[in-house]
Amino acid sequence: MLKKLTTWAVVAIGVTLLILSVFPVRGPRVPGAPRVVSAARGEGPLSAGAAAVPLAVPPGSPIGGYPRLRYASQGVLDEPMARALVLTEAGLSVAVVSVDVLLVPAALRQKVEARLRDLQLDAVLVAATHTHSGPGGFWDDALGSRFGTGPYDPALEELLAGRIADAIRKGAAARGPALVSVARSRRVDLVRNRDGGDRGGRLLAVRLERPGGEVVGQLVVFPAHATIHPSSNRLLSADWPGVMARELPGVTVFLQGAEGDQTWTLPAPQPGAPHVAFGRLLAAEVRSLPYPQGDESPPLAAAAAEVGLPAPSFGAVPPFLDRLLSNLLWNWLPERTRVVVLRVGAATLVAVPAEPGEAVANGWRGAFGPDAEVVSLVGDYVGYVETAEGVRARSGEAKRTYLGPDLARVLQDGLGVAKGALPPAPGR
Repeated sequence: MLKKLTTWAVVAIGVTLLILSVFPVRGPRVPGAPRVVSAARGEGPLSAGAAAVPLAVPPGSPIGGYPRLRYASQGVLDEPMARALVLTEAGLSVAVVSVDVLLVPAALRQKVEARLRDLQLDAVLVAATHTHSGPGGFWDDALGSRFGTGPYDPALEELLAGRIADAIRKGAAARGPALVSVARSRRVDLVRNRDGGDRGGRLLAVRLERPGGEVVGQLVVFPAHATIHPSSNRLLSADWPGVMARELPGVTVFLQGAEGDQTWTLPAPQPGAPHVAFGRLLAAEVRSLPYPQGDESPPLAAAAAEVGLPAPSFGAVPPFLDRLLSNLLWNWLPERTRVVVLRVGAATLVAVPAEPGEAVANGWRGAFGPDAEVVSLVGDYVGYVETAEGVRARSGEAKRTYLGPDLARVLQDGLGVAKGALPPAPGR
């Protein structure tokens, strides 16, 4: 009798998997039109403040970044940080914070925002530097924690949210008169495309200084995975972004550019540890940029749009398994996210909660202008973004995508709506 029941159970499981592999058992996801959720601009003299706060997680906390059998860290090579810039003009206050972790889940972003309601900030951008050697344990997600950030611990999530909020709060308290200057260059010699495509290497620096010349800090955008430390490393580290930040004056908020398929490379042998050498090379480039005279009343505007996400579709599996995984993991993947466009002086940042590759970023820059800088990993992580053609051909970064070929278009539509909602500055 038991053998017969077992046989029927195997048959039932097989039939169920066959049905899930062939038929969609969920209704279609219809993303719909993006919706503006906030838009504001500043006017008049700029006030800016900056602060850096160590993440200081307990000894033995998980180390995040790679799939590992053992996630417990064994010490600190260099202290991962939360670094914040807070910018205010009449009508708008915005905080931009970079955190030395792999990514920023939606729940962590929301916890940070909840701690800052009394500051009445109009926009808060929480970005990950994407170090693969930072603290983990903060992502309440079965797959994400198993393959990226390590076992979830709500106490670590609360601790990180508190540290990030502290950095923003201290930055807000340090605000004073400031001038903005924006400079750019391109260093293709410092990056390689791991899929064999185009190299990015676009460098943007937004410098903030007091009227007397003291550097408050800078916002730096550059696309290169922070993976110099290998998966065998068990020491907490900010990797090369931390080195770069320590080498520059004031507080450096580092934002990953379109790094989906971009990783680091050293153009020639360098003395010292590779992550130190790379961070110092990039810091030297930031210092040497031809900054124009600072603007005491620069354009400052921010807008955010909510977008509906496409149905799940997994580029890493054969087509016949795609339907099965889509049905099984439908509720695991988010249905909505948000994108942000921030204008600071002559810089326009188009920020997404994902990792677009260089080909995707090129398309977006074609839509929003060549001076638009694509920023990755800003809150609510939704994975990699490959071109629709690449996803369908299962080439490039398609193997790391899980929201199908329409994701690039959906995010671009949201960015377009947000950019269109930016209020123009008077007389500009």
